[in-house]
Amino acid sequence: MTDVTNKRLATLGALLDFQDAVALDDLKAAQECRDKRLVLALGLFSADRKRLGALQQLFHASGRWVRGVGSADTVRGALRRAIPLFEH
Repeated sequence: MTDVTNKRLATLGALLDFQDAVALDDLKAAQECRDKRLVLALGLFSADRKRLGALQQLFHASGRWVRGVGSADTVRGALRRAIPLFEH
């Protein structure tokens, strides 16, 4: 596998784990995944505007949610937009 494929699959794994945490309304697990894995993914795709944009939207929406300011529905929408970009 190429380096880009490995990065894409690792990010997809992080997104799916994050999706599980949001589905369970597990703020602690979601924040840990966000702070340790999603923040790294932002740097991996700095040259890919479409994927980077989707990750940035998710990162901002999830930040508001874990702080109690935003809604989980907004995070779910951002996840629905981001995940397909990393599946292929």
